[in-house]
Amino acid sequence: MPKGESVIDEQPAPSAQKPVPHTPEISGRLAILVCVGLAAAVAAGGAWFRVSSTDDCVKFWGAEGARLVAEQSHVELLELGSRENAKDWPGGFKVVARHELTGKPGMVHFRNAMTLDRNFHWNEQREEQISTNPDRWRQALVFSGGEQQLTILLDQGYKHWGRVTGDGQSVLVTPAVNLDRMTSEYFGKVE
Repeated sequence: MPKGESVIDEQPAPSAQKPVPHTPEISGRLAILVCVGLAAAVAAGGAWFRVSSTDDCVKFWGAEGARLVAEQSHVELLELGSRENAKDWPGGFKVVARHELTGKPGMVHFRNAMTLDRNFHWNEQREEQISTNPDRWRQALVFSGGEQQLTILLDQGYKHWGRVTGDGQSVLVTPAVNLDRMTSEYFGKVE
């Protein structure tokens, strides 16, 4: 190379360069719409799961009763005594003790457990007259709010739960499969 000449890198002409692949740009609006759509789908799936996991409980407790159980209604535990000459409570039970549960720790979780279908054997549900086996029922949960009330009878080992029907003389009974130990522990702490 002669003296004084500069060295120029030879580069191919722009038309000879390899083209840069074009990557599509995602619009910010599109990304937001996808996120909102995904959130809506997840919310709908969660709502469907909640409804499908509680629909038998809603049928058993009744619509108003299920609302009383799920919401912050007043709840009281009644200890039931002998039915001999007792007429101070529906079904002829004598109330020997009352325990206020409304604000007790753990009551929110207890209410939630009462609304889950998996905690009961729905295929063994039956209706019976309270008078056919009166000594079976040892306690009662009474949920109340406004003029609405739900009364649930509990047997000695919390294996069977019964919703007292409108006439106060019969009870719709179902086995509680996952609530016996939890109920025993929870009520054992009630004073």
